[in-house]
Amino acid sequence: MKNLITIVCFLLISKSSYSQNDPKNFEVLPPQLVLHLPFNGNALDASGYNNHPSIVNASLTQDRFGFQNSAYKFNGVNNYIEIPNSSSLSYFQGITLSTWVYIDQWYGNTFAPLIAKSTNSGYGMFGMMLLKNSEELEVRLNGTLANHNYTFFANQWYFVTFTWDGFVCRYYVNGLQRGQRNFVGNFDWNNMPLRIGMDTPEITEYLNGKLDDVRIYNDAVSASFIDSLYHLNPTLIDPISVEVPKSFSLFQNYPNPFNPSTYIRFDIQKQGFVKLKVFDLLGKEIKTLVNESLQPGTYETNFDATDLTTGIYIYRLETEGFSDTKRMVLIK
Repeated sequence: MKNLITIVCFLLISKSSYSQNDPKNFEVLPPQLVLHLPFNGNALDASGYNNHPSIVNASLTQDRFGFQNSAYKFNGVNNYIEIPNSSSLSYFQGITLSTWVYIDQWYGNTFAPLIAKSTNSGYGMFGMMLLKNSEELEVRLNGTLANHNYTFFANQWYFVTFTWDGFVCRYYVNGLQRGQRNFVGNFDWNNMPLRIGMDTPEITEYLNGKLDDVRIYNDAVSASFIDSLYHLNPTLIDPISVEVPKSFSLFQNYPNPFNPSTYIRFDIQKQGFVKLKVFDLLGKEIKTLVNESLQPGTYETNFDATDLTTGIYIYRLETEGFSDTKRMVLIK
């Protein structure tokens, strides 16, 4: 059965100047990933900003690829994820919100909250939700609406993305732009926690469904970048930033020690063929994580050691003119 749904993204944006407690100027930087919840066996933040959440009754479930313990399920009654306020989640040049969502049932037959940094009395700083009772993609900015017709179907995964660059709001479903709205203003900063699967203005609403791969960037990312996120699959590395790094780098894996999986991040300064491999201490190759040509950028990949024993392992990044090796510790 299909459902006609409204996607609502709300930013409480002030047209007045910043308060004394707000930053006066922003250095223009490429968008940075400030929250990434890939839900690979846990809800830890993989952005590097340590915005780790608390899980309130929600439970791990199967993701869109059929992998167990790789998404979170919410029951529509009292399940949500909460992340404490932090500077990385408070001061933005613009914003990108994105997540995969699967709706089981509508809260009050109407609402499906996804991401919200709201207050008990208003929409707060930003947020995104789905509404069933309209045949529109809808943005809400201080009561201003931007609409676009879109039809969703029940019991399917959708990749929903919202961007705002300080001038234009854009809405994407499954990697394609579905609507936009001009809007100029500044964020109304607050120190409220960020909630996933729950929204609190006036009546508290809960998500009844699943979420996976929740991301927040501190500015608007490009349409091509959103398309690349939509087409990610478990065998691909994850592009983290579109900024061209100043040098090649291989970072320490995190978490470390780990069990059973960990993330490895690296910078590619110029286009070339890249290899990232894992070895044991005897030099035996365990797994090839990357073996392809990559554009300049920052990348991240997940190493799953479920089938390996406790010990020290080595990972090595090789590309034209650069090679680096680091150690990681698996503890079971």
